[in-house]
Amino acid sequence: QLAGIMGMYALMAGALGVPLMQQLVIPLYGLIFGDLDDEKSAKEEFQHLVLEVLGPQLGGVVLDGVPGYVTGTSLTARLGMPDLWFQTDDRERTGEDYWNTMTNEMLGPIWGLGRNVYRGYGVVRDGKGVARGVETMMPTFAKNLMKSWRYAQEGVVDMRGDTVVSAADVGFAGALKQALGFTPAVVAEQQDRNTEKKNMEKRMTSRRKALLNAYSGAVERRDEGGKTRALADIARFNAVPIHAPLAITPQAIRASLATRARLSGRAEHGVIIQNQRLNRLINDGMPPRVY
Repeated sequence: QLAGIMGMYALMAGALGVPLMQQLVIPLYGLIFGDLDDEKSAKEEFQHLVLEVLGPQLGGVVLDGVPGYVTGTSLTARLGMPDLWFQTDDRERTGEDYWNTMTNEMLGPIWGLGRNVYRGYGVVRDGKGVARGVETMMPTFAKNLMKSWRYAQEGVVDMRGDTVVSAADVGFAGALKQALGFTPAVVAEQQDRNTEKKNMEKRMTSRRKALLNAYSGAVERRDEGGKTRALADIARFNAVPIHAPLAITPQAIRASLATRARLSGRAEHGVIIQNQRLNRLINDGMPPRVY
């Protein structure tokens, strides 16, 4: 019976819609078969493997399920149970971000409505458009209708005003799906690809920054062993082909050391204001010290 249930989930919602797939199976896959030098997450590795082995058509059926692939609709979350306890978030997050996300999930929909109102107010306040702010505030059914109209008129546009998916690619059928509460597959796929690219960039730049900080810290502490370990880690980082544009060269190390020294020299009680004139004006406007 369990095998039958899981099989039906896989058939209808795809492999990513099977219960515990994203929360247990794929993380174990990454733990056992993952490459520490590969910047893709376990989920991204799994998706790439399926598409490389089976091709885009059959791989799409396996990942998204038969109904979703045939109709061009993202149905994995609707027909399956990928989020058995907590909703998954593919964006690269800190531990604090994950904690806040879980807290919001546990507080329920009423809290979520209040949070959406606050977020929508922020959208309007930041000048990103009254309509987008109102859309953010709305409950789901109204939000879907507003999204549908926007998709039909201008396509999928991000908060900066850049086109993610054109109106022609969304089409009338895609806008209708969104009005009914279903995300068009072309939109979901592009958003997933964009998220994957940004996640990979963040992992690589964060790793590069950590390596430079490790070496600079060892230099400041006069830790020869730490310098040797940091240089070995830097060599491994540079050896990965995709890291070539971010390679840590001797010039980059020297620039990092010089920047750290310059910033440390300008820090006032642990705070750095880049513009020195602005720093003086802020200091002049501060109230007198109490202690």
